[in-house]
Amino acid sequence: MTYDNFKKTVKSKLADYLPATVTPKFIKITKNNDQNFDGLVLQTSKSTAAPTLYFNDLYVDYCRGLSMEHILETIADIYSRYTDSAISVENFTDFEIVKKHLCLKLINKKLNSDYLKNIPHRDYCDLALVCAYYDKITQCPSISTITKKQFELWNITEDELFKTAAATSPDVIKPVIEDLFTMLSRKYNLDAGFEPPIPMYFISNDDNYYGAICMTYTGILRDLADKFDENLAVIPSSVHEVLVLPCASIDELGAITNMVKQVNVESVKPGDVLSDHAYFYDRSTGLLSY
Repeated sequence: MTYDNFKKTVKSKLADYLPATVTPKFIKITKNNDQNFDGLVLQTSKSTAAPTLYFNDLYVDYCRGLSMEHILETIADIYSRYTDSAISVENFTDFEIVKKHLCLKLINKKLNSDYLKNIPHRDYCDLALVCAYYDKITQCPSISTITKKQFELWNITEDELFKTAAATSPDVIKPVIEDLFTMLSRKYNLDAGFEPPIPMYFISNDDNYYGAICMTYTGILRDLADKFDENLAVIPSSVHEVLVLPCASIDELGAITNMVKQVNVESVKPGDVLSDHAYFYDRSTGLLSY
């Protein structure tokens, strides 16, 4: 089934799976790194808030073998969970409620230059820190970047917004730091007796979703540098995770950066790319450079 036919079929059949008050409609969504997708909005006449699903992902699932019935039941389940747990429009104007879900997100500044014109942000090396609302409406988490229009509802300064997000982010996006080979051994039943020639650590969060931000948390890189008793090379695998290994000098980054570029082209979705080069963490200054 073609993508266009899939859209028409899903929209026509959803009436049998959703309340009669719900009107599904498609919109265009710009996501990270200027990637455009179709969004399926499940709107009711009584509410100005509505769940929005990334419809392209559903088509990928369908092409991989999931039945139409399963796709429709998934959409209905997401809507049900949303109506049970979603923050109301009225509550979203209350910063005391919103801040419980507030976090920081790390994205590529250059690839999002137009997008960032309407987003409060701060520089982090050559990347950008933005604030976001993080929630788990379904088994998969969702993250929504805070726009200038939304931020103005709260009558606070940008500095207050970022100070709050920096304080709550480690609790909202909890860091996971683990030896890479240990993690892979557990996941793929590799030989536990093998010791890799270079120690490498994985930094993300428990959802492995926009977990690269965890490397910016106070003490994360410093503690790894102390563990290695060395400076660090930070490999930006994606917006979801980074890898860290000991690195004596910034001059050693060349070969690692070449690897990052190759992996970005061959293995990372365009919307998940964080950077096209490695970073150097100097343990004596606590600064990141490239």
